[in-house]
Amino acid sequence: VICAINMLNDKRRKTVSCIVRPPGHHAGYRGHVANSVSCGFCIFNSVAIGALHALNNCAGFKKVAVVDFDVHHGNGTEEIVKIVNRPEELFFASIHLHDENFYPGSGDCDAIAENVINIPLNPLWNNRGGYDVNCGRTAFRNGVTQRLLPAMRAFKPDLILISAGFDGAKNDIGNKRDGNRVGEVGLDLTRDDFQFAVASCKQVADICCDGKCVLVLEGGYGKFPVAKSKSPGEQMGSPTSTKTTTTTTTTTTTTTKTTTKAAGEESLPSSPVTPQVGKSAEELETVSLNMEELAENCTYAIKGLTAALKQGGGLSNSSKMYNMIHT
Repeated sequence: VICAINMLNDKRRKTVSCIVRPPGHHAGYRGHVANSVSCGFCIFNSVAIGALHALNNCAGFKKVAVVDFDVHHGNGTEEIVKIVNRPEELFFASIHLHDENFYPGSGDCDAIAENVINIPLNPLWNNRGGYDVNCGRTAFRNGVTQRLLPAMRAFKPDLILISAGFDGAKNDIGNKRDGNRVGEVGLDLTRDDFQFAVASCKQVADICCDGKCVLVLEGGYGKFPVAKSKSPGEQMGSPTSTKTTTTTTTTTTTTTKTTTKAAGEESLPSSPVTPQVGKSAEELETVSLNMEELAENCTYAIKGLTAALKQGGGLSNSSKMYNMIHT
């Protein structure tokens, strides 16, 4: 993200897309956001780091707007924006589902003093059997048109950063009720809706800042999982096939190993690997990772992130962050 912003500042590009993993908008000022159950798979808040890098290190960017259309509220980004408290230079808007049983459960009101706008959407599961402009695709587009665009246009940013989460797509497991993978969906966005949101932001960018816009990937996890009761390849929620399919079932015996414990300790069996439907045991390999191997892999990843941040000049305490996470 820092590299992308530098390219825009040097006028080598006008728009850049960053396919970032893991996502970052739930990571707050000190990592975990107060009153939140988790960081939602996030470690580094890439968009917030990029925004502050642009303001602190790029002469061409005096005002930065951050737009978040992930299905979950960007609570980490909001917390950072509030703590930094530079409302004349930094704008944040998030359009997202809001419900007491939907993560993270925040983002139900604005924070005008800190230049934060929240556009909460009513989940579809609260509107069974009827049409409601406050739910679904209609509510999303209305929120973009009626609240996001006027506010961002009035702010007149020099740079627009988009936290682009695609977990609001219809049937994405990321917008299910209560985090249940087979639960009800809360939003039903299509490709056209995402295109509409990005194109709308780009229109403001063309007017205010010569088209300078960076899109950063946030959430987005995929369609419904395969149902155990369905035939292989048939997904939950998809129309029932009229063809008759013959499935051959292979029975596989799994050997369970036990570890001898000292007297008084309970002996727990190791977890057996359950073959996936439609695949033979020979096609599946059991991969064992111990904690030392996993820690070593994470160390290499963090070293790479630290080197990139140092090179970009956007984080002066990156070595401290590395040492803290590594420990």
